[in-house]
Amino acid sequence: MPNILNSHRDSGWKLDLRFNVLAMVTIVPCVFCVATSTLGQTKESGGAEDPNLVAGKHVESILGTSAMWKPMLQGEGLQGWTGDLKGYTVDDGVLICKKGGKNLVSEKEYSDFAFQFEFKLEESGNNGIGIRVPAGGHPASSGMEIQILDHNGARYSGMAEMSGGTKRKLSWLKPWQYHGSIYGVTPARTGYLKPVGQWNQETIIAIDDHVIVILNGAVIVDAFLDDTVPVDGGDHPGMKNSSGHLVLAGHNDRVEFRNMKIADYSVSPATHVSHQDNVPPDGFTPLFNGKDLQGWKGLAHKNANSRRELKGDAATQAQESADEVMRDHWSVIDGVLTYDGEGQSLCTDKDYGDFEMYIDWKIPAGADSGIYLRGPPQIQI
Repeated sequence: MPNILNSHRDSGWKLDLRFNVLAMVTIVPCVFCVATSTLGQTKESGGAEDPNLVAGKHVESILGTSAMWKPMLQGEGLQGWTGDLKGYTVDDGVLICKKGGKNLVSEKEYSDFAFQFEFKLEESGNNGIGIRVPAGGHPASSGMEIQILDHNGARYSGMAEMSGGTKRKLSWLKPWQYHGSIYGVTPARTGYLKPVGQWNQETIIAIDDHVIVILNGAVIVDAFLDDTVPVDGGDHPGMKNSSGHLVLAGHNDRVEFRNMKIADYSVSPATHVSHQDNVPPDGFTPLFNGKDLQGWKGLAHKNANSRRELKGDAATQAQESADEVMRDHWSVIDGVLTYDGEGQSLCTDKDYGDFEMYIDWKIPAGADSGIYLRGPPQIQI
């Protein structure tokens, strides 16, 4: 639907294309909450599809249409990375953390992003993905560390003799140490890690305070950090970080990575500058030519539902009347689109879907105005 300048006074705003992703992170938790309530029954019965996989498909379908992926490896080198460069090597497109390898740190910082990669573990192999880690900071405390771990490995378990003489394999790991967990903060769901020696695919999504981890197609972590109390009872200041480096947190074990790519969903800084009135910055198309009302029309009916129902001659007559009212109360004075405070709202001739709008505006003290988007039902800014 058209954008509508509210008839009180002009206003201005800036829309970012990240709305598609925010829709994703709003919808996914609802799907995921349903998933958690039926997980045991689903996996045991083998009947209905695993709801964690259903949730994963939903997120990945949105990434498929919104993500602008960029590779995290360039050729056979470690360009774009710093830290323990000697502890890592690239062989035929595979990034290898050598035995004894420590932290490999991205040169660039990221705030809101989706990071996708494949990894392969050796028996009891251990690594991690630090997100929003400040320069020189510890991945698990200064930032947040997503566990990369063969939690089924012999290093983390042993056999215990139970009453009656039966033996049972017990894990020494705490719930928040299993693969995919936000270390010390939120445990991950288990049952989706492939056996040692096989490639796994993982996607880590961080948008504002929302962190989602998808392992082999299944959502295993879905956490809103602002509402999360760390399960280890410790202090995790990194949960409050809005941006930081990515870190491959080596723990002396060989771990292999490939097909590493990132989609940056950070809000674009408001740096557009016009040095001449009504001349748009690079990449923008003018909505107002600074001379007349070309490209604009009157609001055919102030009620959105009634306006939508107008057809044929009734629509034509209503629009002609609205355009007359527009010309009476909207004008161009010294290159400025000006409203006299009476009449109705002003609309663009053209409809818009996803866009970024850049506008200068000025109103007197106490004035009220707004911009309507995509109606009806519309969003009012």
